Amino acid sequence: MIIEITEKIIRVREPDDLKRLRAEFSAVPPSAAAANVLVTSGLASAVEADHILVFSSALRDLAGQSATTQDWSDSYRKMIDYAAGRGWYDSASDTIRVHIEVAATDHSE
Repeated sequence: MIIEITEKIIRVREPDDLKRLRAEFSAVPPSAAAANVLVTSGLASAVEADHILVFSSALRDLAGQSATTQDWSDSYRKMIDYAAGRGWYDSASDTIRVHIEVAATDHSE
């Protein structure tokens, strides 16, 4: 699953691929405007230099809208459990630590 963030949009690509999770910005660290879009949308609580803290429930709601696999909800839960086992999920804040990458291609059309 890829969370694509620009200064104008936030969208999820490949929502059925729950074996990987990353955030794509046009630059790392993200611009202040792109970081602001992410936080004010309610999807994330913070943007760090190379990670974002994404609210699990907000990501589930956003990605679930375009997911097509029948058992997606169960697979999503397994992804969160895996992240928790690695120390990437904080149950107190319901946030997942997601790595930021520079977008290889502009998908914003």
